[in-house]
Amino acid sequence: MSKPLFIAPLYLQKNFVRVQVTQKQACKAFHLSFLYCRYENWFVIVSKVLFSKLKEMKTFILFAASCLSISILSCNANSGTDSKEAATDQNEKKFDNSSIEKDADFAVEAADGGLLEVQLGNLALTNASSAEVKQFGQMMIEDHSKAAEELEKIVTTKNITIPAALSNKAQKIMNDLSQKKGSAFDEDYMSLMVEDHEEDIKEFKREVDNGKDAEMKAWAASKISILEHHLSAAKDAKEHLKNKQ
Repeated sequence: MSKPLFIAPLYLQKNFVRVQVTQKQACKAFHLSFLYCRYENWFVIVSKVLFSKLKEMKTFILFAASCLSISILSCNANSGTDSKEAATDQNEKKFDNSSIEKDADFAVEAADGGLLEVQLGNLALTNASSAEVKQFGQMMIEDHSKAAEELEKIVTTKNITIPAALSNKAQKIMNDLSQKKGSAFDEDYMSLMVEDHEEDIKEFKREVDNGKDAEMKAWAASKISILEHHLSAAKDAKEHLKNKQ
């Protein structure tokens, strides 16, 4: 599988250059260029941006500053490896045929789902129109943030890699819902929360029944009642929205 994506911003400073230009010419001073480099089996994309400072005079200082963003991508550029796949790949290499391989898979799924719940909860605070939906979103932020902290402590001791950013699938869900506001957001968000928590409960129960790592199993077991509460609240909110129509 492909290597994970890392992003490392680097800022460079250039000398000031005094130039004679008109305001019209200055408006065209913004320039964006991409340089593609290859170092061993890594692709490096360098984005270089030049910014100009406009003044109502013919002579001014053009600040030639550049911002260098280096995105180290997998050598298999067509694979589109996301954070979830990258974490799974690392765990497979570390725990192949190990007794906790499936526990590691569960941790990756739980982490990705938790990240999405928190970000969608924040989105609900701004895009929802229903007070009940906003309240549900706040509950998602608090409960899933706490769960994420607990999971982080567990996986750290076991050298299990979990995603630190949304997977491509989760990001698409986030992007789609971010385009909706008011009642349209309320309905789609709560419908998603019902479906999502039904699936979460199944996954956590599978870990409890089939997991090999005692600590991971115990953590999963401690979250089932919370997830069931979330599901009940999501169903109630969805029903209340339906009755308002």
